[in-house]
Amino acid sequence: MNIKRYLILIPALLLPIISVMAFFRIEQSLFYNKLNNYLAEHAITDDLSFSAGRDSFTVPVATGDPSVFNVYVPSETSDRFSACFSHFNTLVLDGRSFRSDDDILSCISDGGTYSTQLVAPKGEILFDGYMSFYFLDTLPSLYITVSDNALDTISEVEYDASGRKPHMPGRMTLVTPAGTTDSSGDISLSRRGNTTFGGYDMKPYNMNLDTPQGLLGMPGGRKWALKANAMDRTQLMRNRAAFRASEMSELTPCPDSRYVDLYINGEYKGMYLLIQRVAYDELMTLTPGEYLLELDYRYEDEPYYFIETEPVVVHYPEHPTEDDLSYISSKYAAARSAILDDGDYESYIDVDSFVKMYLIQDFFSQTDVDFASFYFYLGKDGLFHAGPVWDFDLSCGMTAGDPYHEELTIRSRLFRSQKRPCVFLDLLEHSDRFMDRVCSCYLSDFRDKMAQYMNTDWNEDTALLEKSAMISSLVNGTDETGRSAMDDPAGLAGWIERRLDYQDGYYRTPDDYAIITYHFAWGTIAAALKKGEPAGFLPDDTHTGNDEGFWGEITGFVDDKGNAVDDTFIPYEDTDLYAVYSEDSYAWNHPHTQDERD
Repeated sequence: MNIKRYLILIPALLLPIISVMAFFRIEQSLFYNKLNNYLAEHAITDDLSFSAGRDSFTVPVATGDPSVFNVYVPSETSDRFSACFSHFNTLVLDGRSFRSDDDILSCISDGGTYSTQLVAPKGEILFDGYMSFYFLDTLPSLYITVSDNALDTISEVEYDASGRKPHMPGRMTLVTPAGTTDSSGDISLSRRGNTTFGGYDMKPYNMNLDTPQGLLGMPGGRKWALKANAMDRTQLMRNRAAFRASEMSELTPCPDSRYVDLYINGEYKGMYLLIQRVAYDELMTLTPGEYLLELDYRYEDEPYYFIETEPVVVHYPEHPTEDDLSYISSKYAAARSAILDDGDYESYIDVDSFVKMYLIQDFFSQTDVDFASFYFYLGKDGLFHAGPVWDFDLSCGMTAGDPYHEELTIRSRLFRSQKRPCVFLDLLEHSDRFMDRVCSCYLSDFRDKMAQYMNTDWNEDTALLEKSAMISSLVNGTDETGRSAMDDPAGLAGWIERRLDYQDGYYRTPDDYAIITYHFAWGTIAAALKKGEPAGFLPDDTHTGNDEGFWGEITGFVDDKGNAVDDTFIPYEDTDLYAVYSEDSYAWNHPHTQDERD
């Protein structure tokens, strides 16, 4: 009887155990099948992400070493930072094991590097390397989610068949450092910029919201830009300072902006400037009978433009008629003619706005001003109005992506340097009554406001951006050592403060200065130097435009009589100086420089 009982009892006891073991084997088999399928198309590190809350999502970012990854911890992280994964079993950091959804915050520190293993259920190590954690602390986090191939499409397909840039659908969420969701919604993402998009790893984007929203306290709108800092290693503080100068000068409308830390599909992209785009129906409130215009030498990419001395693109109305284009171009020609004759140009332009635009462009020495991104509009009052300001990447001594000669750029006279027409400012430079208003405006208003900004808001911005700026430079490879002092926030502040002091002297007694125009094979730069005093410097050939490998080495300068000059040269009147190139160089044999030598 007892034997029969045991024969019945033992199978009954073994059956659940066998079932559990079988289930475990099946589950493990399914897990490994799923893992193998995943590894066929992904690296195992793709499965790992981290979250500081419902709307936060960041992934490890690859470095040059395949065994080392960086994790950029968002600013809203406060009491929890969870590891998330589904295709492996255990995350091991410096010997401590974590399962998916476990909090790792107490085990990591800012700048800390940890041995890391990703382990399968049977103990196989799928990844063996290191992860470093960097904590962002002060800026809002902007999370954008798009399809896996969206960024490749945006990057590789410049225009679609209809002539429009591809717009990829997605979703965005903005999270404040306090952890609250500022805004969220469906978007489309597209490329922006030309040189900045094609020539640098850190890409700028346009972000269109499906429904208008005010982001981070800015006015509501659909059309936003994410400006990268690829050519400005001061993290776009040149742009920010120019926008503030416009705001303080009441050159309206002026784009509002905020700095954000950008994550796309969880990958940290760096610190960006989120800014209102120049749009006739959002930043501006233009109505039929008004025209939004832009000086743009890339005009052939645009559907509507006219050329009247210089190419002008028409952005509003969206579909101007031939009569519209004829009306604008004739008004434009009449305005230039009146300014050229120093006549009644007040009947054609809003002088006050052009005085302010002149001051801002000239003060920041925005070297792209005669090429693109110069916006202005023709109002119902029949006058051309300057603004809004836009795109100051190449300013404050920054030319073509690199700083150039602080002593020269601080003394530069922008509209004597430009060779192309520039929406009236190149002509207004020679009008005494216009320049009298420029001097008066600078001394009575502009200088004090800029000085106050540098003493207050600049320092606050610098402190706010310090951590994100450092990490963003690390991510995007712009943290090289040995670069010019003008290429960091402190150096840029020094340039602006020295420019303020220099402009103060120049605008008080402009007749005490001589315009010295330095001629190179690639172009010219003009500067105003004090009469009767040694120049103290000569430009060198480090300017990006010089391209020593092409033009050749500059060996010195001569005046228009062929006399050699050095940095002890004393100007008494407006003077042209010419760069002398080595005799075996392309520039030496170039007709332009031959003519100047003759």
